[in-house]
Amino acid sequence: DFSSSTPAKTPTVSPSSSPSSTEESGKFGLKTGTYKGTGKNSTYNKTGDFLLRIDSVSSSGTVNAYFEASNGLGGRSSLTGKITDEGKLTLDGTLEDGKAFSISATVSGDTISAGYGIAGNGEKTQSGTFTVNRR
Repeated sequence: DFSSSTPAKTPTVSPSSSPSSTEESGKFGLKTGTYKGTGKNSTYNKTGDFLLRIDSVSSSGTVNAYFEASNGLGGRSSLTGKITDEGKLTLDGTLEDGKAFSISATVSGDTISAGYGIAGNGEKTQSGTFTVNRR
């Protein structure tokens, strides 16, 4: 019966354990490229545009990326992190003003849904969310 709303926990079976097969979609379902969308800084109740560029995804799940917020929100950073087989993406970097910046996201197809945090410089810790789609 597939009408149940709770997803079945099926064991993950990989047909081949060789990490050498690299398609455009990447080993973890995260495609390289530019993702754009909108989001919100919940701390200050401001919205803006978000850009997340995935530059590389290694066979071990290491991700290199670039982030930028604009049109009401500001900030940019190079980021590094990891993606799991389940599509959980974590990225960390330092914004140009020296504050620590981190993203915790879920990748689903060409969409990345994320929460983020900004801390440092003795200021209030900020948080928010954004959703970006591959263009």
